[in-house]
Amino acid sequence: MCEGVGLMLGALVSHLLCLPLCDLQEMIKKEPWDSLSSTIRLQAMAIIIELSKKHVVKAMGSHQRRVLLRTFLKSVFSLPLLTTLQAQGVIRGTSAQDTKDLFFGTLQTLNEMLQSLILENPVPAELESILQLMGSWMQSRKDCLRERAVWSSILLLNFVATEVKLDEASPFTRLGHLVAVLGIRCGDPVKEIGSKAAEAVHYLISIAWRQKIAQLDRKNVEWTEQRNKEFLAAWSPTVVCNSPSKIAELFGVYFNPRERTDFILTVMDGLTNHCNNNCQPTAEGLLSAMVNSGGTKVEKVWGAAAEMDGN
Repeated sequence: MCEGVGLMLGALVSHLLCLPLCDLQEMIKKEPWDSLSSTIRLQAMAIIIELSKKHVVKAMGSHQRRVLLRTFLKSVFSLPLLTTLQAQGVIRGTSAQDTKDLFFGTLQTLNEMLQSLILENPVPAELESILQLMGSWMQSRKDCLRERAVWSSILLLNFVATEVKLDEASPFTRLGHLVAVLGIRCGDPVKEIGSKAAEAVHYLISIAWRQKIAQLDRKNVEWTEQRNKEFLAAWSPTVVCNSPSKIAELFGVYFNPRERTDFILTVMDGLTNHCNNNCQPTAEGLLSAMVNSGGTKVEKVWGAAAEMDGN
C-alpha cells in the first residue's frame, strides 16, 4: 500500500469508527463502480475489521451482515481492470504506480475484512454465507470478475483451513452448493481460474472433513481419519484440476441427502444458466460422478428435481 494511502487511512479511522454501519454502507454505495479515485472503500473495510474485533458486526444479525458484505463485494469486484484504472488515473493526474498501490491495497483489505468476519464468528454458517455471496461473482461472464472472486475464496479457505478452528458443534448446511460452484469453476475456460478453483476445493476438503470427523460417533472416527489421511496424502489441486469429477466421487460418499440434493441442483443450474461450452463437460462429469457414487440415493434427488421443474 502506498504511503499516501496509509496516512489517509490513519487520519480518518477515528472519524469513520463513529459512523453507524448503515451510514458506512451508504457511503460505499455512492462510490462509482467504474473507477477508483479515492480511498473510501479501503477505509470503510478497515473500519469493519476494527468493529469486528469488538464483535459489533456480528451483533447486526445475519441478514444485515449479508447486505453489508454484498455491498462491499459488489463495490470491489465490479472495479474495471487495473490498466483501465491506471489510464483513468493519468487523466486525473495520478501516477500509474499510485493507482496500482490503491487497487491492490483495496483488494488486500477486502480479503483481510473477510478473514476478520470469520474470526469474529467462527462457525461454518459464516463461511458458507461469505462464499455463497462470492458464488455469483465466480459465475460471471467476465474473466476478471471470476478471477477476483475465486482468488478471494482461495485466501479465505486457506486462512480457515490453517488458522481457524470452526465450532465443531455447528454443521455445514450448504456444503453441496459450495462444492458444486467451485467444482464447475475447475473447468473454467481460463486455465488460471480453473487451477485456482481446484486449490480452493483442496482447502474446502480439509475444512469439511475436519468438521464431519468431529461430528461422527467416536467408534467411527479412527477408521474415517485413517481413510481420509490416506486419500488426502495423494490429493492435490493438480489432481482436482485435471479430473474435477473426482470431487463428486469423494464428496458423494459422505454427502447427506440434503448436501447431495444441493450439489445436483447447483450443477444442473450451472449447466442451464452459468456454463459456457468450455465448462459444460466439467459440469456433466460432476453430475455423472455424483450419480455413480450416490447410487439409489440420487434417484430420490432426480425425482425431487423433476417435481420442482414441473411445478
